[in-house]
Amino acid sequence: MKKCSKKLKLNCVNISTKSLTSGDIELFNDNALLNQWIDERFSHGNNEDEIVSSSEYMEQLIERLGTKYIAWCGLYSYNEIRSQNSGFKNTYFFFVVDLETGKVMKFEVHNSIGKDHADTLNSFIYNSLMFVAKKSK
Repeated sequence: MKKCSKKLKLNCVNISTKSLTSGDIELFNDNALLNQWIDERFSHGNNEDEIVSSSEYMEQLIERLGTKYIAWCGLYSYNEIRSQNSGFKNTYFFFVVDLETGKVMKFEVHNSIGKDHADTLNSFIYNSLMFVAKKSK
């Protein structure tokens, strides 16, 4: 993500629990708040008029991050062994949400097959971030 962001001249802040230390309390809280907000936002489906209960805290987060948009991505990998199309599979997802309005600006899902998927994943990430780079100009 960081390499692709750098190539596209995007400022990227990675909010993840993977590399947290005991002093990263604010980052941990931001991650928890975003997880809760996104979970509730998507539980409303396509209804962007619903108010998300933790929205009152978003103003502070927007101020801290310097943006009202958040991009969220993930990869789910699994080995499917009980079907006709068995083998190693990957599902990549990416979305951009406006934290002030709850509007989903971009949502995409891509699938790939095979264990050697680093180049494919990097191309998915780069293409996703191109959307962000175009919108930020």
